[in-house]
Amino acid sequence: MKNIEYRRKLYEALQTKYASKGLYPQTSKLRYVFELTANGQHYQKQLALETSVKHVTERYLRTQDLFQAYAIRFGVMIEAAKTGSGRLLTYPLTHPTETQKGVFLNLDAEAIWNGTLQLKTGSELTLEALPLSYFRLERQAPDAEMLTQKIEATDGVVELPEKINLVGQKDQTLILDFPVLSTSNISVTLLYRAFAVVEFHGFLVNGGSSTEMRGTSFNS
Repeated sequence: MKNIEYRRKLYEALQTKYASKGLYPQTSKLRYVFELTANGQHYQKQLALETSVKHVTERYLRTQDLFQAYAIRFGVMIEAAKTGSGRLLTYPLTHPTETQKGVFLNLDAEAIWNGTLQLKTGSELTLEALPLSYFRLERQAPDAEMLTQKIEATDGVVELPEKINLVGQKDQTLILDFPVLSTSNISVTLLYRAFAVVEFHGFLVNGGSSTEMRGTSFNS
């Protein structure tokens, strides 16, 4: 992650821009969760579609809010019946015969990290094809038999040279594409479910979307 001084400058720029309107930025994140299917190639969600069914860990952009992202985090999450308990993994834990723990059953899941992330604003691509390989990080498991992954808080986080502006009242769509074949089998242990997770890290301005749509340039 970039140092605190860099993020402080971004914060102060937002504060200068919006404080006079009674709006104040705060450190936050957005989180979008996509349930994976065995041979699913294409997944997408609108960033501010508040009426959609959400995973319990999701945090959507509200239509009235504005978010400036300086980093994106990507990984997979495997959950049992207790939703909200899954950890974000930065590479696919696999075991062909494991039945007690939530793992992928074969290496077809590697296709996930060969995919791309897109961000679409209206008909234009804000992010055209960000490779998901940037987010892959393999750490040594503490015990191979435990089938667990050692995770640091910043694993899977990629800082962006550009600032990504997410505006609740704009038509913005997050898109994931994986090079998966019809014969692929991205499957996990029985009774578990697998998800792809995208997080935007940055600053939230409550009520900032309305200001943006009235003509205040958020890119200046």
